[in-house]
Amino acid sequence: MKKLLAYILAICLALPLAACGGESAAPAQTEGAPSSQPEGAAAEMTEAETLPPISQGDFGGAEFSILAACEQWQNFYTAEQTGDVVNDAVYERNRLLEENYNIKLNYRIFNGYTAGMADVSTALSGSVMGGSGDYDMLIGSVSYVSPHISAGLLSDLHQYSQIDLSQPWWYQYADDQVEVAGRQYLASGAAGLNTVAWSIVTFFNKNLVADYNLENLYDTVKAGKWTFDKLSEMGSAVVTDLDGNGKYGLDDRVGLVSTNDYMAMEVNAMGYFYTEKTSDGSITLKDIGDRLISINDILLNLEKSDIYLGQDKFTGADSHEVYSKIQSFFANSGALFMIHRLDFATWDIMREMENFGIIPSPKYDESQSDYITPTVNDAVGIPAYVKNEEMSAVITEAMQYYSEQTVKPAYFETAIKRKSTRDEESVEMLDIIGRTCASDFMYIFSRDIGDIINSIADKNYASKWAKNHDKFQKKIDALIETVKGL
Repeated sequence: MKKLLAYILAICLALPLAACGGESAAPAQTEGAPSSQPEGAAAEMTEAETLPPISQGDFGGAEFSILAACEQWQNFYTAEQTGDVVNDAVYERNRLLEENYNIKLNYRIFNGYTAGMADVSTALSGSVMGGSGDYDMLIGSVSYVSPHISAGLLSDLHQYSQIDLSQPWWYQYADDQVEVAGRQYLASGAAGLNTVAWSIVTFFNKNLVADYNLENLYDTVKAGKWTFDKLSEMGSAVVTDLDGNGKYGLDDRVGLVSTNDYMAMEVNAMGYFYTEKTSDGSITLKDIGDRLISINDILLNLEKSDIYLGQDKFTGADSHEVYSKIQSFFANSGALFMIHRLDFATWDIMREMENFGIIPSPKYDESQSDYITPTVNDAVGIPAYVKNEEMSAVITEAMQYYSEQTVKPAYFETAIKRKSTRDEESVEMLDIIGRTCASDFMYIFSRDIGDIINSIADKNYASKWAKNHDKFQKKIDALIETVKGL
């Protein structure tokens, strides 16, 4: 485990843009991609090297209450020992926090999806505005909890000397995108495993690659040639009207299966981010340009082609059932590729599939310097009123610190790599994915500003963008002014 941790830390400390830390290269300011890991970085680390020290404390057995908007993924936060590697790592992380800081963790689990947002808001606002200080920390998926910033319910994390967002257990690029007017009310770190688990990757069916004598996709990725053009080229090779009805559906074979929401986030995979920060602290929504128009055309043409089968073909009572049907279609050789969340690799359907591989999301073109992995990141915050500010700050930092050593290695290295992949080259691909995760300001604050992400892949995209650009910019400006007034 020490060697494993050293390897992860080498990546974290060496990269200018990484899901697990390092100095931010802020690709949202340009249309470029994050820099690659320097050669030999991992070899420079030794078993003797450890994480930097963090603040210590003895809080006299106090209860530390966490408002966790995470019912659907609570196993990442609260657990009992069961023998499952990830579950036991979560248990160990919590034990270390309780014993080393003399606290008692109390996770108060709320539904983190839309249905539970009102309950989370009521609980948090009651704790802050009522002065009861019921919660010492908030955690949840960033786009679901970000509205609490403008509501004035969270503290600026920059004010706490015990929290150092430059450390490798924080995800600094995602955190840069959450920062508004120089203030950081939410931050993503190693405790938020969804940042990795919900990163958007490409699964491929290795049997179909062999049957159609297609190129080695791992070599394609390593050569920097895994692009959307390459996906379309290879996907076209397998498209087959198996039922002979002249249409492509669930009884046929296609090149790609996915869902609209995750395909929309592939804009970031192609090196484009919707906003940029200016020198005076403002955030500007970019005007539509050739690059964004081209990206829209790529996604639109793909989704309208015979290569692609979207979620509208898969019916179900809820998204989980739809996702299961998509996985089954892919697992039964219905598609060569599936673009979706990395955590699909841990679902039973995928674990039973005999031969699949995992590679990053495709690039825009070969000139893009590196792969970028869009993600739905978790974030933590400290309520605007807590009973003990020092305790909240110290434990918020310590939770990320211990998660970097226990939970993240267990999930990424063991649960994903050893249980859910079928070859060593997939492991190498996951290393690329793990260091290139990114999020977008317009996704993070979509509930304050409006949904711009899911409007992509529209034949009238340019005109709709022109029509709505100023409206979105006004909402961005209003958000900034609200934050400045807090």
